Amino acid sequence: MRKKIKKIIIFIIITYIFFVFGSCAGPMRALENPVEKKPTSRVFQGNYDKIWNCTLQSISEYPLTIIEKESGIINTDWLGSLATKKVSVWRGIIGGGQVEDEMPIDVQCRLNVLVSKVADSVFSVNIIRYVKARPYIMLPGGSGNWAPDRSGTFEQVPSDTQTEFRILEKINSCRLRP
Repeated sequence: MRKKIKKIIIFIIITYIFFVFGSCAGPMRALENPVEKKPTSRVFQGNYDKIWNCTLQSISEYPLTIIEKESGIINTDWLGSLATKKVSVWRGIIGGGQVEDEMPIDVQCRLNVLVSKVADSVFSVNIIRYVKARPYIMLPGGSGNWAPDRSGTFEQVPSDTQTEFRILEKINSCRLRP
């Protein structure tokens, strides 16, 4: 009888640990939005200086690390932000069981931009956006409180291409201004 009770208690403890620590954060692939991919490069007609200046102006919110006008290269430093993803978490029997929650994710991105000549007065702007993410972890007990996972490493995730497309649109708008 005692052996059976002991097995039941061990089973309950293992199950509790599994639900509290095993169902919090999933892989970063969840950051991949099911949105339509947009172009990340575009060809512009005009003056190189105008297109170069419009490109710099369009990415002014990023900290720039390399600006080489002669070679057409612009690189930015990592810029951090906070995103969220929906996850299913165990809040315990009293907390409502398995519920949907918004998990914070530490996201950082940087840009590599290349402005290159295609033909006379025709230039291509190509933008590569690197994105990396690191999930937060739920504090023990299923309380719904999240903390940064400082022990976790950032995982490379694909860009949704929306940012690159918006930058190209800004460049085009700037280019058309007198």
